[in-house]
Amino acid sequence: MNKLETIDAAKAAGVVRTDAQFEAMNKGVIAELTEAYNKMTPEEKEAANAEAAKEAEEAAAKEAEEAAAKEAEASKNKASKVENSEKLEKDLADVFKNYPELKEVYSTTDDTIFFKKDDAVNHQKTLVDSKNVVSTHKR
Repeated sequence: MNKLETIDAAKAAGVVRTDAQFEAMNKGVIAELTEAYNKMTPEEKEAANAEAAKEAEEAAAKEAEEAAAKEAEASKNKASKVENSEKLEKDLADVFKNYPELKEVYSTTDDTIFFKKDDAVNHQKTLVDSKNVVSTHKR
C-alpha cells in the first residue's frame, strides 16, 4: 500500500480528518466554549479570566526560560568553538614548525591534523558529526 492509499484508507476509517472537518470541529468547540462562558456568573468569569491570565504568564515564563537556556547553550558552544579554533591554530603552527618541509596539512571537524588528505577524509567519515568536511591548511 503506498502513502496515498494509506491516507485514503485512514480517511475512510475516520482516523484522518480533512481541513474542512477540523474547521467544523473548531467552530463547534468555540461555540460550546462561548455558550458556557456566557452562562457564567460575573464571579465565575473573573475567576476563569484570572486562571487564563495565570496560565498565559506561566507559559510566557517557561518560553523565556527555554529561550535563555538555548541562548546560554549557543554562547557556550560559540566559546568552545573559539577555544577549539585557537587550539587548532596553535597545533598547526607547531606542526609547520616541527616539519619545515610540509607545504600543507589537513584537518577534520574534530581538529585532528593529517599530513595526507586521504587519511583526513577517511578519518572524517568515521566521525558522528561527519559533514565530509576536510580543511586544507597551507604554510
